[in-house]
Amino acid sequence: MVLKIAIITGVKAYPIVKKQAEISQEKNSGKVKITVIRLPISVIGMTSTELLLRIIKANERIKKNIKENDIVLIPGKVSGNTNIIEKHLGIPVYKASSDASLIPMVIDLILSGKKLSREDPAEKFIEEDKIDLFFRDLKEIKQQSTVAFYLRDTPVYNRGPPVLVASETTVTLSPEEAAQQATWFEENGADIVIVGVPLEEDYHKSIERIKAIEKKLSKAVLAIDAINPNIIKKGFELGADLAFSLHEGNIQYFEKFRRDKAFVVIPGNPYKGKTPRNEAQALRMLLKNVSRAKEKGYEKLLADLILPPPCTGFVNIITAYRKLDKKLPDTPMMAGLANITELIDVDSHGVNTLLSVISVELGLSMVLVSEESWKARYSTLETKLSLALSSVARKRRSPPVGVGVDLILLKEKNKPSSSNLWLTAKDTINVDEIEKETTVLDEWGYVVIEVDYTEKKIVVCLHRYKDKIPYVCYRGREPHVLLKRILKDNPQFSLYHAGYLGREIERAWISLILGKQYEQDKSLFKEKIDKIRKIIQKISDI
Repeated sequence: MVLKIAIITGVKAYPIVKKQAEISQEKNSGKVKITVIRLPISVIGMTSTELLLRIIKANERIKKNIKENDIVLIPGKVSGNTNIIEKHLGIPVYKASSDASLIPMVIDLILSGKKLSREDPAEKFIEEDKIDLFFRDLKEIKQQSTVAFYLRDTPVYNRGPPVLVASETTVTLSPEEAAQQATWFEENGADIVIVGVPLEEDYHKSIERIKAIEKKLSKAVLAIDAINPNIIKKGFELGADLAFSLHEGNIQYFEKFRRDKAFVVIPGNPYKGKTPRNEAQALRMLLKNVSRAKEKGYEKLLADLILPPPCTGFVNIITAYRKLDKKLPDTPMMAGLANITELIDVDSHGVNTLLSVISVELGLSMVLVSEESWKARYSTLETKLSLALSSVARKRRSPPVGVGVDLILLKEKNKPSSSNLWLTAKDTINVDEIEKETTVLDEWGYVVIEVDYTEKKIVVCLHRYKDKIPYVCYRGREPHVLLKRILKDNPQFSLYHAGYLGREIERAWISLILGKQYEQDKSLFKEKIDKIRKIIQKISDI
């Protein structure tokens, strides 16, 4: 039986809706018949269900065309409940998507038996459906993967995905600060928290560091990264289950733990300064160290070729991982992504996502991340999500796009659309000329705005001209709540000053979310983009 669907639209959106309906019709040939009905209204998304009902009632031809269908869809942006239209027509009326390009997905939802809403746009159900499938795929990936060994209750798979995320605390932090960072890592999805032990730190302070971090962890596995084997041993006694790193120079020190604890094996011998000069040597040295460890009875091993910084042999090591995969089919592999993310001046989420794709394609079982530099903040979260995104894409044998989750933070996936409401106005005033801004000051005083990055709050301080210090400061996380309270307490703000305050509070909030340095009265991005354009021009002129 063919399902007949009527899609109601307006004059401006008609060509787009018609095209998307044809795409869906062709895709679902024999299952659905779609009729696009154009109402005599310019921008339908700005209307209400009451107005649509009046238009339908006033035009018998349109009403007849609609009633010949089994289901009616109206744009998701239309306000109001569709019940009033449904009662008049006698057939189900639902809201489609606000974005016309998603119409094929809306039709797919209907054909799959899912009901849409009479109040909410269909995007809600499209995303829910995608996310449900995403989590089902992740669960299947885990169920179908082979476990090499366990770190307590955490499985390490012979070949990823799944890929574990190990986050290392910053060695320059105090034990207390490192413990706070460990909590941050766990909150952001770290499976393993590595205690980064400073090279020349006092033994007792290192043990204090391990204890402080161990107390803060609830689910994450504790790991130790230290040169001193005695610190690693003590770490094992304090609850650590993984050590970085096992090599030619320290293999003999940990035989007591060779069956119960896990070790990341690296090439060469750091104790003697013996490190590989190229990828061939790295592979040879690593295979040798893994072989020795297995001969001595070590059972839980991960092989790490050690990624070099970008542009110093990164691609060559990636190809060496392919060879390592064939040479050690029963040994899990790992890589330290921090050597790339921390040593490239690019926003971290794009770098971490691409590295996660590479990690999944290589079949790595674990990756190491750090958040040592400020620009690398959220690397744990970014890597955790992008590994899941890449894992599902690999299972589906498709690119990691349109799966229901993403890391598009600063841009939009689809071109933004405009309702063009201004076309319906009686008068339009174009304000295109750039005028020199004249600061309009209130007689009572002025405001100073800053961001408290530690407490994650926006701070607004009110000053009187005669005073050197503010007479009151407001602190908060939500821009609209902060603005509302300030204006409620201080009705002396002029309209211009209140508008300025709202603009600056919102910019402060964006700075806080992105971890950018906030400066009052300065653009967040314009200066940076202008600087990049000048550099691009010079590059082009060379």
